[in-house]
Amino acid sequence: MLFYILISCTAAFLAFLALRKLFPLLINCFDKANTNNRYVLPADYERPKYYVINKSGTADTARKWPGWDGWYFLTLLDSQDPAQLIRGSIMTGMYGIEGIDNYENLMLSISTDNVIECLFMLPQPEVTLLSHEYIIKHLNLHMQTDSLKVKVTGRGEIAGKWPVYTFLLSNPQDELTLSLQYRAQNVIWWADLPGFFTYFTTFGHMDGELKQNGQVLKKISSVGCFEHGYARKWFDYDPLFLPVRLWKRLFPVNVAEYHYDLLFTDEGMHGGMMRTKGFGIELRNRGGIYLPGGEYVKIKNIKSIVYEGPKLIENNCTAKPVTFYEQWRVKAKTEKGILSYTAKQVYPSVHVAKHMIFYSFVFEGMLGDQKLKGKGYGEYARI
Repeated sequence: MLFYILISCTAAFLAFLALRKLFPLLINCFDKANTNNRYVLPADYERPKYYVINKSGTADTARKWPGWDGWYFLTLLDSQDPAQLIRGSIMTGMYGIEGIDNYENLMLSISTDNVIECLFMLPQPEVTLLSHEYIIKHLNLHMQTDSLKVKVTGRGEIAGKWPVYTFLLSNPQDELTLSLQYRAQNVIWWADLPGFFTYFTTFGHMDGELKQNGQVLKKISSVGCFEHGYARKWFDYDPLFLPVRLWKRLFPVNVAEYHYDLLFTDEGMHGGMMRTKGFGIELRNRGGIYLPGGEYVKIKNIKSIVYEGPKLIENNCTAKPVTFYEQWRVKAKTEKGILSYTAKQVYPSVHVAKHMIFYSFVFEGMLGDQKLKGKGYGEYARI
């Protein structure tokens, strides 16, 4: 009996090792991200992807949609300010995973199929301001399907066509309103699996203003980025995560991890990296850097992320606190040598869901023999 157990365990271990190598290769076979244009964005990629139309041909917001679209933007505020920025977004649905979505924000037991998400984040020295709401879709969402024009009643609007876009967004709790005009320059593709999941980040320049109670707080003329992600969602995925929860009860180890950094320097360098793991298998390991002259440097492999200074994050969320870190060191292989940087949090992180953290940071490092120093935005989840 012991012999058969050993054989079974050995076979399972070898199958796991094979899967670690084969699964990323299989994904890359269908992923168009590495071959997509990095300097022009086709209109099909900015427009809504997942929706249902009614007989008149307009978006039918009262019915269940086959997936979600999310439009996200980021603008830095002041070159003299350490990592102060604004992050805003509108999503036409929810991811469908408790801990990534914040179910505690769902009021009156509203169905996850009938809400849109609006988020407004502004880091401050004492506390990062966060407006994170799930709003009834059929009452508040107005969306064109043949172009990018998405409006949420009382919250804002995202509209435009490559390379010029406009963003209007509000934070009702803190009486903040933001208006921006954005001109995109280039793109980093994180994933493009047609019919399943697409996500990219465009980088460019933002102009606009931030107001509070109608009074201008800040004039904005800075670098920024605009992202669109969309995915098919047949159902909420929580039942599929039941084995994961049972596993974690038996073995209190993390089974999935996501880390996403966007980087900016005063000299004009911008880019970022993304690494996602599940059960020890790397699902995403990529990124890129645009040098000040516009040259693109591909990140071939994120070799390591070392975390230092753990602390509990418990602001802006009623879920149990989770652990994040005061600083982290990233090392990656690129087409122009080793990219290495040390990032440090400046303002408090925000705990947007049970397992999800958003944060701003400053960093110093090297790309080959070139010194880097700047600021950034990041997202981190560990399940």
